[in-house]
Amino acid sequence: MLRIKKNLILVVIILVAAIVRLWKVGIIPPGLFGDEVDTGYQAYSILKTGRDYFGNFLPVHFQSFGDWRVPLYIYLDTIFIAFLGLTELAVRLPAALLGIFGVFVTYLLAKRITRSEKISLASSFLLAISPWHIQLSRIGIEAIFLPILFPLGLLFFLKGVEEKRKLIPLVFAGFFFGLTVYAYNTPKLFLPLIVLVLLILWRKELLVEKKKLIVFLLTLFLVLLPLGLDLFKGSGQARFLSISIFSDSQVSEKVRLARESCDYQGIVARLLHNKAAVWTDTFVKNYLSSVSTDFLFAKGDLNPRHAVGGRGELYLFELPFLILGLGIVLLKAFKEKKKVFQLILAWLIFSPIPAALTQNGGTHAIRLFLFIPWFQITAALGIWTVWEYIRSRRAKIFLIALLSFIILLSVFSYTHDYFFHYPKISGRWWNYGYREIFDYININQYKYDKIYISSSWEPPIVYVMFYSRYPVRDAQKKLTIHSNEIGKYNFSAPKLSSLLKEGPELKTLYVLTPGELEFINYHNLGTTNDSSIKFIKEIKAPDQSIAFVVFSSFDVE
Repeated sequence: MLRIKKNLILVVIILVAAIVRLWKVGIIPPGLFGDEVDTGYQAYSILKTGRDYFGNFLPVHFQSFGDWRVPLYIYLDTIFIAFLGLTELAVRLPAALLGIFGVFVTYLLAKRITRSEKISLASSFLLAISPWHIQLSRIGIEAIFLPILFPLGLLFFLKGVEEKRKLIPLVFAGFFFGLTVYAYNTPKLFLPLIVLVLLILWRKELLVEKKKLIVFLLTLFLVLLPLGLDLFKGSGQARFLSISIFSDSQVSEKVRLARESCDYQGIVARLLHNKAAVWTDTFVKNYLSSVSTDFLFAKGDLNPRHAVGGRGELYLFELPFLILGLGIVLLKAFKEKKKVFQLILAWLIFSPIPAALTQNGGTHAIRLFLFIPWFQITAALGIWTVWEYIRSRRAKIFLIALLSFIILLSVFSYTHDYFFHYPKISGRWWNYGYREIFDYININQYKYDKIYISSSWEPPIVYVMFYSRYPVRDAQKKLTIHSNEIGKYNFSAPKLSSLLKEGPELKTLYVLTPGELEFINYHNLGTTNDSSIKFIKEIKAPDQSIAFVVFSSFDVE
């Protein structure tokens, strides 16, 4: 009966996770941002032809406009697009399902680490209601794999080294660890550090059964081999090189200003103020920001795509339990010399390093997603420590009632903001309006010889291909990284100053933003007999601001 009760609690936790991740996932957040659209069309291209939209056969890194993408989420998304079509739901549903599965994986890992059913259930529950995890479970991005692949790698590694004459768990450990670098870019630096820690901590067990060491490293090597070969080409490094603190164009100017204001000139100024000093200062500030209460409990990531805003990445009620849990981890790691807790400590120390090496990485929720589910397991450890310390039954009942009330209030506050307020104010950040534009264009495109699409937001070309279901083979023949048009779609700004004087091109549709039409009273387009422009419609964002204005040449019926 006890086992059934625990299983029932786990099922309820997973149901809670499913509800907050699946409800209206196709329409909240309100619109797909550029990376999601790119993921969808890349997956569509792979599904139809086995090549990305630039024509590369089954790439390890996907080239897109202005970026290189890791492949795992894109390849997974081909399955959903095959069944659901090229839709918002098909792009986001994999993330939601992976988020739900991550809750279960957290339960398994916490149980392996702590050997406690209650801590495991508490860990999975905290992840199920986590604002950080919910936010990234509802958008089609690669990082959602991390709270699954890395914990599974740890889970199988611990199983393999702790149980004699078992090689299969270490095959799985090498496999899942290896997949993390195909899921997101930060594990490319994080993984070698953690694997080194694992080999040092469990060196005796691995040297006693050398087959385990060989199997683990060989599996890891084989999984990483395609990516390693791609790194030599340069495509695998392109993303990091573009956002790293070492490529910051302002570093030289900072050094110059610091030297000019230094009281000691010459060699002393050069020793004190140089690029290495600026990089070190930036890295340290980023690192400390990532574990600050400001980021974790007060403001969170200020990018409206990464967080609701006005709240931390974690709930405030978790703070005292996290502090206590960290104290327990330190105690068990140093005083009791328990390897698994030394590993947990290394996980905390190394997680922010990749993000801290990037510009603005200290508060970047996605680049810091390696922290998950460390925070939840550690907070659960703190909760259980408090529970064990309290002996009075009455005090325990009071603790349960108080904690339940605070948790319900916190979750209600977050979910209310997320589902009812956030969609109304965040449309601009999600490039709201493209689906609505193509609701009109896909029905009426036969009327036009040319269609201008505003390029004032993210590169619109991928939105055009996604929402128009542009033929993949045609795209592969025509696209280059510098493409400014495709088919009848053009993304250069039309000359609006001459548009009213000389009239537009015939049989032409214009989709522009209000900012591009400041000097035109577009509400009056087509209202005069001699007007050569025909106003069609406005696309309004959820906050009722105008996202796009659609009009055409007057010769179109």
